[in-house]
Amino acid sequence: MHGKNVVIFEDDQVNCLNPLALTRPAYALLCGMKSLWENIVQRFYTDADVRFVCREYLKEVFEQKVNAKVNDLSGLDNALFINGRILASFSELPAIDGEEEIGIQDGIIIYVRLKGKNIAKISGDFSDDPKDFVGKLNSLDVPKKEISGIKLVKYLWELVLTNGDAIKADFGLYAKPEESKGVIESGAYIRAKVDGNIVVYNAEEATKLVKDGKLPLYVGEGARVYPNVTLDLTGGPIYIGAYCDVRPPSLIDGPCCIMDSAGTSKKTTIIDGGLIRSGCTLGPVCRVGGELEESIIQGYTNKHHAGFIGHAYLGEWVNIGAMATNSDL
Repeated sequence: MHGKNVVIFEDDQVNCLNPLALTRPAYALLCGMKSLWENIVQRFYTDADVRFVCREYLKEVFEQKVNAKVNDLSGLDNALFINGRILASFSELPAIDGEEEIGIQDGIIIYVRLKGKNIAKISGDFSDDPKDFVGKLNSLDVPKKEISGIKLVKYLWELVLTNGDAIKADFGLYAKPEESKGVIESGAYIRAKVDGNIVVYNAEEATKLVKDGKLPLYVGEGARVYPNVTLDLTGGPIYIGAYCDVRPPSLIDGPCCIMDSAGTSKKTTIIDGGLIRSGCTLGPVCRVGGELEESIIQGYTNKHHAGFIGHAYLGEWVNIGAMATNSDL
């Protein structure tokens, strides 16, 4: 295939991201406001045709989820292969066009730029062990270039620790004021820092400031912030995605990202009497109450009841029972 082609691949460090990486490619994990692969593409390669390489047993499910070619390099005349563990919010990635080369940082393959003949050499059978694909890349007779300045995630807790800063870095890219079409109802309050002073806005004031791009707040289409909800922007931005309900009495501290949901009664994220502390990202279709702090939820998860979950990464289809509490003190 002519044109711009990007292939996101898993390398031989994915086991360090288990158990979450057992049921999804490592680059499908969340950090900030998107998955790792989405952030790579949205920041650097929006005009590219994107394909993926992952463990073979994950291919069928992931292929359906992304509607793209997985473990299929057929027809590519050129491609830039990108390590999927890159935190794109804090990295500068190479151009697609250029000479063939392998970019290496601290012995880890960051990217590989290839033409048709060398792409053919690494095509074919894919296995359940990423070491096999990395071995193919290392075996190519292509110049190697030492690079620096790329931030990679190695362990799950690095995603949790980095999440708040990633939300801050991502907000300007993904939260467009003109697209903030949700409703902040009268009786909700927004707390912000202006010129070093704390200011509390009512719903009408905040809605106007959001539209003018003067508050780091986004409320997506179909989303609704109810009365007796407080959104605290003093620590960072808050993104409330499409078709999310924030019900009273709830407090959300930024930075926080509640990702878009699909907008039916069964496909909506609901914050119901929740204390959502800073540094949290919620994937689609979650129900959250009680207290949540500096945590990532992949999606489709119920933590609707009283209790505390903090400094954690929850996967999909998780149900947290009433009064469940964890602590890392």
